[in-house]
Amino acid sequence: MSVILGIDPGSRVCGYGLIKAVGNKLEYISSGCIRVEHLPFMDRLQNIHAGISEIIKKYQPDEVALEEIFVGKSAVSALKLGQARGAVIVACTNQGLSIHEYPPNQIKKALVGRGRAEKSQMQHMVTSILALSSMPQKDAADALCVAVCHVHTRASLIKMGAGQGSRNSRLQDDDGRIMIGRIRGKLLDKQANQILLDVNGLAYEIEVPMSTLFQLPEVGKETSLHTHLVVREDAQLLYGFYEAHERTLFRLLIRLNGVGPKMALGILSGLNIRELADCVHRNDHHALVRLPGVGKKTAERLIIELRDKLEDWYQETDAGHSAAQEGSTATGVSQMSSTSYREAEGALIALGYKPQDASRAVSQAALKLEAEGLALETGIMVRMALKGMTS
Repeated sequence: MSVILGIDPGSRVCGYGLIKAVGNKLEYISSGCIRVEHLPFMDRLQNIHAGISEIIKKYQPDEVALEEIFVGKSAVSALKLGQARGAVIVACTNQGLSIHEYPPNQIKKALVGRGRAEKSQMQHMVTSILALSSMPQKDAADALCVAVCHVHTRASLIKMGAGQGSRNSRLQDDDGRIMIGRIRGKLLDKQANQILLDVNGLAYEIEVPMSTLFQLPEVGKETSLHTHLVVREDAQLLYGFYEAHERTLFRLLIRLNGVGPKMALGILSGLNIRELADCVHRNDHHALVRLPGVGKKTAERLIIELRDKLEDWYQETDAGHSAAQEGSTATGVSQMSSTSYREAEGALIALGYKPQDASRAVSQAALKLEAEGLALETGIMVRMALKGMTS
């Protein structure tokens, strides 16, 4: 059990919020605002320091989570905010507390799943997560959000990394950093290359390839994904994969020169492992060039760098791929659904294909499916359209 003090520092209003983390559960303790806008500036700093010190003595928190400064105003305002933040930090360090800082977009992403969420959305989400009877004030809600963000991005990751204690179960990369290796929760939403997964009240925004999107259950049902966490200075991005070998290939691709996560997802969406291996074995850079974002030089480099790495995968993935193809066949003739058509077209555009190319490919796929008497489902149309565009 640990008590977390979240603080949203301000030179006029300083919000604070305390929560208790008991296992996977979060319990609300208290929240409020230290209002000093009516005082001279030097007195404001003194009152902020005294107010935070009093809160620490009363509730005895174990850790402090602090929102980083977002400089979007004048230099004078930024300086005053920095001084108020300094008063908060001094009050915390004087009590021997460790301070963890988080940028605003990371806090929003941890709570809502989007880095540009509105304050009202943050208020609603933290009220729901902590099961509050009424919505807290904006600054107090921001402080509670910082505390929740800290629990889920630090304590939870450490638990996941050291969960079983065995070497194989430690979810760390080669540099010893904590990673998220698998996630399970209720599917809230799914769109082209992105889903929203509810895990114990927190909604995680996860980037996925089309191959994974097609295998997910209906919205509202539970699912689990193999994941890869990318930590940048400005964001933490989570990528999900239905099959473990997809994640392995993704990690292999992003290690190659000139290939980032977005291009790797595009490759996985357009080609399965066997098809990619075929391209590499046949030196078929033309098929790779048809994928969004892949130029001729990149395609040639991919073939050279992947030739040895994909050799062992060719036979291993052959049987699994064939079985998946058989299982995905739908029967029964139906009229073209405008909704499915738009969804398939939108999925291809989201992958980076031009609108006219996407429309043409989906139309051809739909006509072929009708001719074969197969259902015009979004997933089937996208798969067939991608196959036609990369063959």
